[in-house]
Amino acid sequence: MVCLAVRLVWAFTNLKFSTSIGRAWRSLPVIAKARGAKGADALMANVPSFNPFLDLTSYAKFALSAKRLGIFTIGGGVPRNWAQEVGPFVDITNHRLGLDLHTPRFQYGVRICPEPTHWGGLSGCTYSEGVSWGKFVPETEGGRFAEVYADATSVWPLLIKAVLEEM
Repeated sequence: MVCLAVRLVWAFTNLKFSTSIGRAWRSLPVIAKARGAKGADALMANVPSFNPFLDLTSYAKFALSAKRLGIFTIGGGVPRNWAQEVGPFVDITNHRLGLDLHTPRFQYGVRICPEPTHWGGLSGCTYSEGVSWGKFVPETEGGRFAEVYADATSVWPLLIKAVLEEM
């Protein structure tokens, strides 16, 4: 997981592991170690260790320490779903380990994605649907969400300009 902080806002991405660019970047040390090695066995012996639960538990620890959570996503699919899994992860952990941690839920959300819901894909899943999974605070309890059904390349610059004008 790559994370960065800008003005006390944390941004998480699984770029290192879920994209072809990320996989290529992550595999560079493996390739360097395997140079000169013979056969696929040498390459497979140098596969980097990866434990997705370390990322998830680190992210959960961050979410559990927050007073309120907000999420901003561009696009959808697996990276967006991963970011939203913290609530169900804590629920399952509480149940299986007998813990009593409060379940973190996102109170605020903005999503830019052109994918409609009628295709049934993960990218089209709305934040309001995430309420039923325990990922988001319902609007009746103060949850606030905005879904922008547009291509991010046209909307993102306008959104950034408006935010910068408000700062």
